Amino acid sequence: DDCIRTEAEVVDDAVLLAVHEPGPLRIRSANGPVEDPATEQDLLEALLRPADDGSAVLVAITGDSGVGKSHMVRWLHAQLQRHPKRDQLVIVLVPKTASLRQVVERILAPLEGDSYRHLQSELSKAVEQLNTRDASLMLATSLGIELEHKFEAGMLALREGGADDRGARDRLGLTKILRDLMRDADVLDGWFSAVLERIVRQTLEGGSESQTGELRRFVPEDLTVPETWSPADTKRSTVAALQQLAKDDGARRPLAADILQEALDPALRTVFRFSEALGQRTIEEIVDDIRRSLLNDGKELVLLIEDFAALAGIQQPLLNLMIAESDHGGQRIRAPLRTALAVTDGFLPSRQTILTRAKREWFIPNTAQSEDELIGRLTDLAGRYLNAARWGITALREQFRDNGGDDL
Repeated sequence: DDCIRTEAEVVDDAVLLAVHEPGPLRIRSANGPVEDPATEQDLLEALLRPADDGSAVLVAITGDSGVGKSHMVRWLHAQLQRHPKRDQLVIVLVPKTASLRQVVERILAPLEGDSYRHLQSELSKAVEQLNTRDASLMLATSLGIELEHKFEAGMLALREGGADDRGARDRLGLTKILRDLMRDADVLDGWFSAVLERIVRQTLEGGSESQTGELRRFVPEDLTVPETWSPADTKRSTVAALQQLAKDDGARRPLAADILQEALDPALRTVFRFSEALGQRTIEEIVDDIRRSLLNDGKELVLLIEDFAALAGIQQPLLNLMIAESDHGGQRIRAPLRTALAVTDGFLPSRQTILTRAKREWFIPNTAQSEDELIGRLTDLAGRYLNAARWGITALREQFRDNGGDDL
């Protein structure tokens, strides 16, 4: 049972390396189509590259959902645990199943002592005061406010630009429609509150390995009016808005879901009021203190994120952390921060910013496999797990501890 687990997240690092099979990996420029083959060792070396220039170290692992990006992050975590530099590293792993509170707690854990326990207590109070229904109503209000801000900013940009940008106008038109729907009690009570409650519940409670990240974000299907609800008694403007989303077989729903997702991150921060729980300080400010303390200890901070897209509510603060450099005015003022994160292909408001900062992306291709190839890989995987079970967890941990950089 210690070697063969049904939930990958709870697999021991020694077991993970013992059963691991290297997969296809490619590297490409963030702004170019050229790809080159790469190895997992190349990925590890990129994460641990010298940071003497004070720049932030950011490694972005991309690919379709289900290709193994989270597993790659866990592989990095396991390798770092037995790396020769391990004593110099403070490692924070953010699993994709973590609730938003757990994510914040993990990031602030290097504080330790009374300071950490106090913040942990305040975070718990902030979350415990919320229930799913009330929080979903607050989220609807916050989304309406964020969409209003985006609509006003977009209109101002169009007026100042003086150009007739049809794509921008279409996006602004959808933003206005969504803003109005978030403020419509009939829409919320009739069906959309269930969508918001799903997102809030996942944010409050976290998920499981068997669930997809789509439960924590908006998807086009969320904007399909269920057959059990009729808008006949609603305002004519609401009916017209829903017709706009439904026309052309719902062709505009993917863009509408993107717009909602872009507003979700700041809206969730408003709902959870983390700034109040942290004593009117931001996560970035507290982590900056942590990095300054680590610099005095001669250590570095490593942040490993299994699914960045699932962390709405804290994405912008995390992005701010990742790109904060170690030096200022030619002087080192904080410990280096090394970040590896998995980013699923598809829409993510900060995706391009991440790739631009990372300069390169480590891409896991979704290679097509024949039935025979798939059966062969599954057979090999089962064999590796059975072999690990034959050795036993104690022997594997000894090998993990004693072999350093060698394969198990």
